Amino acid sequence: MPEIIKVPSEAYAIHRVALGTSSYVIVFRFNTRDSRWYLDIYSDSSVLIKSGIKVMENQSLLQKIKRSLVVTDV
Repeated sequence: MPEIIKVPSEAYAIHRVALGTSSYVIVFRFNTRDSRWYLDIYSDSSVLIKSGIKVMENQSLLQKIKRSLVVTDV
């Protein structure tokens, strides 16, 4: 089931989310030049995973990087 995160009303906001057994930090940034929201994804230990993801309606934000976010137990 998809995780739904509401876009904040502030121009900069930080959200912490848990997906399975992993935690992530999502930073939302509003770019006034192109009137778009962007987000950055960090691991719980503040390691940048992906930055500059444009938030667009009805589009998968993580389709291209979802394999790198999947952690499996061996």
